[in-house]
Amino acid sequence: MRGRYVTLDEKWTTKAAVERIQYSTRLRRIEETHLDTLMVVDSKNHLRGVVGLKSLVVAPNDMLVRDLMDPAPRTLTPHLDQEEAVKLFTKYKLKSAPVLDPEGALLGVVVYRDIFAIAREETEEDFAKMAGFARPRTRTVVRSAALRLPWLVITCLGGVLVSHVIKNFEQTLSQIIALASFSPLIAGMGGNVGSQTATIMVRGLATGEIGRDEEGKAILHEVLIGLLLGISYGIVVGALAAFVYHARYGWSFGLVVGLAMTFSMTVASCMASIEPFVLRRFGVDPATATGPMITTTTDLLSNAFYFTLASWLLLKH
Repeated sequence: MRGRYVTLDEKWTTKAAVERIQYSTRLRRIEETHLDTLMVVDSKNHLRGVVGLKSLVVAPNDMLVRDLMDPAPRTLTPHLDQEEAVKLFTKYKLKSAPVLDPEGALLGVVVYRDIFAIAREETEEDFAKMAGFARPRTRTVVRSAALRLPWLVITCLGGVLVSHVIKNFEQTLSQIIALASFSPLIAGMGGNVGSQTATIMVRGLATGEIGRDEEGKAILHEVLIGLLLGISYGIVVGALAAFVYHARYGWSFGLVVGLAMTFSMTVASCMASIEPFVLRRFGVDPATATGPMITTTTDLLSNAFYFTLASWLLLKH
């Protein structure tokens, strides 16, 4: 917060208030960025409301400041996390906000120019965490590796589970070896969609674009996008698989590949939409944990679905 600001008494007339602003500006006690929202206080420096310079200038000279002010402005506390302040500024499109102590006394002001500099830093840090590290210029090699290690363990264990799933379908693979050629493509496309969705959701949480009352809408939006993409790619890849292998395995082969592609991309977008909110509820930073968990979950579920469907449709006779 900034400590240089001008306060207006609620009992002043607009003429007196404008003269105070002019005097303070002449003495360089106020910056231009502070004029969008001026603080109105009582005799004990308790905040009573806020008012804009434009409102003061166009109002009659004898009108009282308290008759023009907004009596219920958005305020900050000294110990509020800077990410929460960014969300507040973004949600309500604030140009500045007063900082109050527990008794309501005015301590300072935060302006949008400063808060969005913080927003850029927070967003960069979140994207760094999604890559498995934080503040790469200040971390040693060992420290960076240590930060990535815990979440990569999840991916590693997930890979072991995927291999176990595939092992259970050895008979299916031995009879229809072509299934193995499409498995990496199906899992990879799901992982790509999941990464895209996770980036959007984590960024929305970091900047405050996705509020608590908008979580369900945001999740549904991304899941429907994943479903649409899954259907589109499922049709294309399924048709290609059917064209190449229909003579050997029948047209059902293309159906299996297409449905598996649709399932993988839809599940990935669903998991990537939900997991950031679940992780945040449990106090885990979504930027750090979302990526590995999505990759693991998508690979496991998509391969299980793919080979189960293949066993049912292609080997049912």
